[in-house]
Amino acid sequence: MSQELSRRSFARKAAVLAAPAVLPALGANEMIRMGVIGTGGRGRYLIERSFEGNSGRFTVEAVCDTYAGNLAKGKDVVATRGGKTPRGYVDYRELLAEGRLPIRIYAMIGGAGPLWREYLQKGPEIGPFLTVRAIKLYADGALGSRGAALWQPYSDDKQNTGLLITPKEEIEKVAREAVQHGFQVCTHAIGDRANRIVLDAYAAALGGANDRRFRIEHAQVVSLPDFRLFREYSVIPAIQATHATSDMRWAEARLGPAPVRYAWVAAGSQGRNEQTAKSDQDNCLILADDVDATQHGAYFEALARFVCDGLDACGYVYCPGEMMAMTATWRQPLARWREYFHTWIERPEPKALMLTCVFFDQRFVHGARELLDTLRAEVLQRTPGQRIFLAHMVGNALTHQPPLGWLGGIHTIRHGEHEGTIDLKHSGIVPIIDLARIYALAGGITAVSTRERLQAAASSGEITAERTRDLIDALDFLSGLRIQHQARLIAAGQPADNYLRLDELSELERRHLKDAFGVVKDLQGVLEKRYLAGRF
Repeated sequence: MSQELSRRSFARKAAVLAAPAVLPALGANEMIRMGVIGTGGRGRYLIERSFEGNSGRFTVEAVCDTYAGNLAKGKDVVATRGGKTPRGYVDYRELLAEGRLPIRIYAMIGGAGPLWREYLQKGPEIGPFLTVRAIKLYADGALGSRGAALWQPYSDDKQNTGLLITPKEEIEKVAREAVQHGFQVCTHAIGDRANRIVLDAYAAALGGANDRRFRIEHAQVVSLPDFRLFREYSVIPAIQATHATSDMRWAEARLGPAPVRYAWVAAGSQGRNEQTAKSDQDNCLILADDVDATQHGAYFEALARFVCDGLDACGYVYCPGEMMAMTATWRQPLARWREYFHTWIERPEPKALMLTCVFFDQRFVHGARELLDTLRAEVLQRTPGQRIFLAHMVGNALTHQPPLGWLGGIHTIRHGEHEGTIDLKHSGIVPIIDLARIYALAGGITAVSTRERLQAAASSGEITAERTRDLIDALDFLSGLRIQHQARLIAAGQPADNYLRLDELSELERRHLKDAFGVVKDLQGVLEKRYLAGRF
């Protein structure tokens, strides 16, 4: 059977998680209807944006204009908009009537005012481009202004435990109304005291596990005993990756200004913006070359520990391999990072290849961007001509192969704890990530995410446009299966993993899975012939 994939051959099941969060076990259609994922065209993107100001139609038009470029490229867009005023909804409807609303809006009513009362009377509004079935509340303020409601006083403001904006009784009242009338409640809560108050209010209204999809926006500081409440009441902690950036500013406020320039860098899956519910943190610090270890070492060690501890508390668990900035090896001056990459490229031993796979996938988060830009430019200038290095990278990539037999059947794991399953991560998704990384190294491509690398590789000639589309389809399909599998486990109170039993899939999904594996295997074979034929 031909392994070529048409754009229609895959079920459109892809979602992007901003952080390891409790994703309810929903069907794809319901997730689309709720604005959790967008589907169709050449891409699916979850987009959460906060635009300043709610007054005037120009703001709504700006939202549409912002995403028009994505649509022009064949990408389908969903935008979630929180805290809208009555004027905002009029603007949306006017643009819709004029045929100028090109994106789907999932709008949240701003607070329990007259507009909320109006929608309680008429019920949720669900349309192909504008959906209004959620309300946005605020439980506390921001951490940086010391307005987040905490159980203990702020360490640098001993008389202050933050600010409660909406009383628990009001949140519970709105939550009960939402349950009764079919709305979703999304409440901003950053401090641990605010999170507990919102969880208790939700619990009183929900009564147990449910499919209401109530959310806590940010859920940034949560007491350990309260984690179970998210699962028990099916509450989604909507954690944003930008907390790594915002926490950095607060770290500097607590520790004082940095003594020299530095760049905080996310790496691995976090660098590619491809984390799911079973991901850890990988990060590093690139320091300016005028850093003095004796004078400045303690500062950057404390900074790294502050941020890594905060990420772990938010759900970005510590890296088991300690590839984090709080490990001294990965907290080094730019000159040392140059030496690292030079060694990895010139002597591509197994450990060097593994480290390249993690630290080539770097994304700037905070600080002096030019430090990372300089390093990446030098690395990408060097790698395209390094055929020995690229050959070893291909050989390393081929250690992860799709589980297809000679006759095209899918082979499950035969022994051990995961007998009878397939490893969606290492047998399907990692091989695609590896292919995209090799295309980037060979072509000097600056993109970091797998999707963007594949698209850039097609433009540079590393891979044909048709095969690029096939690989992106395969990535979307496998990622969707992985997320849905993890969501089912979480909903059942079990830890998320990457091991899928084939009996979880329909016959149609199994056929799509074989096609996806086939595409990956074919393109691995192309790289093997290009770099390894006659070499080993």
